Amino acid sequence: MVSVLGPDGEVSKTNIQRLSFIKATLKESGRMNLAGAFVVARVFDKDLDVLGYRIPAGVNVLLHEHLLSVDQRYYGEDAKQFVPERWLRDEMGKKNDLNPFTSLPFGYGVRMCLGRRLAESMIYTLVSKLILSFHLEYAGDTTVNKDIKGWLMKPDRPVLVKFIPRKRTWSS
Repeated sequence: MVSVLGPDGEVSKTNIQRLSFIKATLKESGRMNLAGAFVVARVFDKDLDVLGYRIPAGVNVLLHEHLLSVDQRYYGEDAKQFVPERWLRDEMGKKNDLNPFTSLPFGYGVRMCLGRRLAESMIYTLVSKLILSFHLEYAGDTTVNKDIKGWLMKPDRPVLVKFIPRKRTWSS
């Protein structure tokens, strides 16, 4: 992290783009823990053929995003495990063959979240600053599970985290 951000720990547009593991972790978090909008509803104004299925005009089509994002057909045997490495390129620089439409935590197309880029930039900056300044440890004594309240997914109990200050040992 220090080699990417430098000894002063400043996060900029240039160095944040090199933080691929933080980006992969954010993608995996979005895949595993959608904040909201689990079911996407659409009504098409004309007949549509999708993968050999005919969908007549006027039919209400529902897509359950969370089920799609943890489907073993798309993410393999470890689909329900948190594995940020699945989003990284291999040693040869090749991307994994993941269907880009199986995980859309910010939506897609004309209905995509307008604040996506701003939210991602803020998350990258916050996480980078936290990692540079603290060791983080889970301080709870039990497993935290997902719970759906209304339209939002959130922990079923408080998530307790210890922030242990890092000692800055690098030179200027």
